Amino acid sequence: MTTEQKIQQLQNKINTMQDEIENDIYEICEGSTYKNSSLFSYNIDNLRRFVDYLNESSNRITSPLNY
Repeated sequence: MTTEQKIQQLQNKINTMQDEIENDIYEICEGSTYKNSSLFSYNIDNLRRFVDYLNESSNRITSPLNY
């Protein structure tokens, strides 16, 4: 498997997992107090940043221009 294929496979896996993890976090927040829910929901922001950075760096690696 080439590096590009491995990266694409990882991106697909992370994007699928993101939805599942976000739903789990939302479920936990719904069962928590307002204060704890607000604190815990920051994990969604961090997860989204992680996925964005992963996708951005992956695109740079696989780009024909290879930044």
